[in-house]
Formats: sequence, structure tokens, C-alpha cells
Amino acid sequence: LMASRDAEWLAAFCDKAADNDKAALAGELCALATERFCGPRNAYLTSYYVSRGARESSASEVMLPFLLQALLAAGDEKDVARVVDFVRRSPDEFRVEQCQVPTLKTLVSWSLKRSGSLHPRVAAWLADVRRELEQATAQPPAAPVDWSRPGEVDCNCRFCAQLKSFLANPASEVTRMASGAAMRV
Repeated sequence: LMASRDAEWLAAFCDKAADNDKAALAGELCALATERFCGPRNAYLTSYYVSRGARESSASEVMLPFLLQALLAAGDEKDVARVVDFVRRSPDEFRVEQCQVPTLKTLVSWSLKRSGSLHPRVAAWLADVRRELEQATAQPPAAPVDWSRPGEVDCNCRFCAQLKSFLANPASEVTRMASGAAMRV
């Protein structure tokens, strides 16, 4: 298992590995990191924390931008392609909107700052994700044919009865109701 802090360190090391000894070590470390990342999945790597209904990022999602920065800095074309292909083949683990788009934003900014251009594999991945998002939003969503929704309210006052009636009506999208908020002081 590689922690995201280790991937962050590897990215920084590879970015500064100019001499031959450091470059060779960077290449070896990148190969090991790629093998672990793309190898059989550890439960920790794919586990998520659910907070208030929203899934937080897995360890793999957090380390992805750092790993790719390390691979790009080390000039490891084969492993860049391997990691990107692995991510694209695992959309449940590496969600497009929550993982791939933020990773691409980080990589594009980093690449342009570092070299003034995008790596061809990153540019192709960016084009694929853009196309996927455009296709997903090409058709406007269809309105539901049934607007009814569960409305289990224990109260039987006239306001709650009106609410229950609205929630049970399949044709009503919206309604106006009095609040019934009169208070005695």
C-alpha cells in the first residue's frame, strides 16, 4: 500500500531528479508505485468514508494526481498510459466528476506550469472525459411522470393533511400552503 503522502513525496522527488542516479531511482520507485496502484485491489484502497450521504475519496483517488505527476516527471510513458487506462476502466472506483476531473485539473495546471504543454496521454484523457461529460448532458433530463413521493407524517392537523395530499398527488410538482405558524405568547 502506498499512502498519498508517499505519492506526494514521490512526485516531488521525481520532479527534482535531474542527475542519472536520482533519475534511475525515480524510475524504479515509479515502477513499484504503478504496480501497487494497478495491481490487485486492497480493501483500504477502495474503501470510502460516507459522511452525510456523500462518499469521500478513497486512498487511490487521493494519490492519483501525485502518482501521475511522478510518472510524468520521470518520463515514464508506459506507466502513465497504464495508470490512465486503469482509471478509465474503473469508473466506479475513480468517478468522473469527483476524481478524474479534479485530477485532470491538477495535472493540466501542473504540466503547463512545468513544461508549457500537456503530455499527449493526458491531453487524450482530457478529451475523453470532456466527450463523456458532453454526452451525459446532451439530452435534458425528462420530467418525472409521477411526482408523488413518500409523505409519512404522524400529525393529522389540517396543514399536515394538506401536505400529505400534495405529496401523494402524482400530478403535482409544486404547491403553496399556509404555514399554520400562529403562535400564542
